Amino acid sequence: MRLIPRRVEKQARRLTSALAMPIALRWVGRQATRGSVSLLRYAWNNDSFSADVDYLMAVAREAERVRGPILECGSGITTLLLGIIAQRRGIEAVTFEHDAKWWAAAKRVLDRCQVRSVRVLHTPLRSYGEFDWYTVPEDLPSFALVICDGPPGSTRGGRHGLLPVMRNRLGEGCTILLDDAQRPEERSVLSRWASEWGAKADYVKGATGEFAVVRCEGLRP
Repeated sequence: MRLIPRRVEKQARRLTSALAMPIALRWVGRQATRGSVSLLRYAWNNDSFSADVDYLMAVAREAERVRGPILECGSGITTLLLGIIAQRRGIEAVTFEHDAKWWAAAKRVLDRCQVRSVRVLHTPLRSYGEFDWYTVPEDLPSFALVICDGPPGSTRGGRHGLLPVMRNRLGEGCTILLDDAQRPEERSVLSRWASEWGAKADYVKGATGEFAVVRCEGLRP
């Protein structure tokens, strides 16, 4: 028997999450530690669709040391995390989001949290022949880091389109963090990247799955 009705439990969680958010923003703004990132994840209050803390820490570590712009494929808690770090470091971040509702939601959160270092772009999926991927705008920099958590696995071709579409906009030595690397769809994408482009991936186990760290040195043209 539930002692607390689910409706009341959800209301309490929303309240505590809202109270935790300004603290999390301040702490991550100083330093992205495991504790501060965990608090940010709690404050985000979307556990079912949020990356686990191990992946978020990998995102934070790469964002802390990268020397150029960051591309994110698919918005979520990583958008806020990247934005906080990018704002502190004075670097640019760009997020592709194909879903209009998620795009609007991400912009609202960033505005509410006064994070202005991320350009969240509405980039609907389009056909590139054998696969679908984001519609890519013209005015983009060369990226030093890519956080790849989209498009959804159900998309034709999955996340494969990142390399064939964006190859010329990935700087020398660019790093790609690919979430959900334990899934067959992402394993297939990584195999294609290796066979067609020479991309090399290391697999890292997280609390709830795996992610891949792909180094882009010496990619085949």
